[in-house]
Amino acid sequence: MPAIPLELVILMLAYLRDDKQSLSHCSLVCRGWAPLAYQHRFRTITVHKPRLGLSIAMDRLLTRLRTAPHLKSYIQELVLTANELAPAPHQTLHAGSLRTLLLELNELRILRISHANLVLPSPTIPPALLCTVRKLSVLSLAA
Repeated sequence: MPAIPLELVILMLAYLRDDKQSLSHCSLVCRGWAPLAYQHRFRTITVHKPRLGLSIAMDRLLTRLRTAPHLKSYIQELVLTANELAPAPHQTLHAGSLRTLLLELNELRILRISHANLVLPSPTIPPALLCTVRKLSVLSLAA
């Protein structure tokens, strides 16, 4: 059976970049397609679980990354969004938990946090928190 040219596979996966389910299916077609599909599938990870709360959702993401460490290198953008109408504990994001997650994401370039009560050890964002991500170029904090 003739192989599909790599250029066509790359174009097809780029076209599907916003369709997470299709990218997941494409990653199962053959071993050669998996890393190409993962580049799009895991480029941006959004953590938004209104019923669980932000801390629990982050813990689940961390667990998944530790059981599938090969996925870490594909994550370039992390979006953490709390439900602004949820009770305060569901909106809480502790700096220590965030730092633990950020230590796992060596390729992270963009971090967006919105509607979260970021609990810091001091009134400012500690430099140690930001230094954990060397490639970070965009930090967005929104109320």
